[in-house]
Amino acid sequence: MNMYVVRARATAHERSEFDNEIKLNLRLGIATVHWRVKLDLKSVHDPMDIVRYFQENIPDDYQKTEKGWLKISRELLLFANNIKEGDLIFTPDTPRNQIWVGRVVKPYKFDPILLDDNKRNIYHILEEVKWHTESLSRDDMPETICSPGHGKKGLDLRGTVYLIKDEDCRSDLLKIMRERDIFKELNLRNNL
Repeated sequence: MNMYVVRARATAHERSEFDNEIKLNLRLGIATVHWRVKLDLKSVHDPMDIVRYFQENIPDDYQKTEKGWLKISRELLLFANNIKEGDLIFTPDTPRNQIWVGRVVKPYKFDPILLDDNKRNIYHILEEVKWHTESLSRDDMPETICSPGHGKKGLDLRGTVYLIKDEDCRSDLLKIMRERDIFKELNLRNNL
């Protein structure tokens, strides 16, 4: 079982959209990424195809370099190709100082019909996610999970989608999940 961070929104200045995306994910039992690329990511093999899509279709006010678009493209491909059934996802809800925990039941699906609450296409979802009914408070997390300041680690690394590789962070997340009976609610084996 792998653990991933899947951010609903990359920037807190889009708070109302951030809130809507978190609520939509919890209400529909899905996970989304906010980059609206009209490509089925399962059919993309070269991240530069996504970079070209961004460069041709995203407004200039994003002011990303090719290197920046390439990083996002690789994250989208990670979302589509690497997150599997049974993996855990953690979605930081930074404006509320919370973290949502979910278990992937059905992985990536390209859905050109699904709309968000603002009637915009979503396109990229983890088709089914069993979310824990309550969020975790960031205030209760050790620094291995939530690290203030410049030495970011755990769930505070930059990026929209990434694999949690740090063993201390993974171990502490599992410990907290055991202590709060999240294992039982998400139907996880307790011997992880």
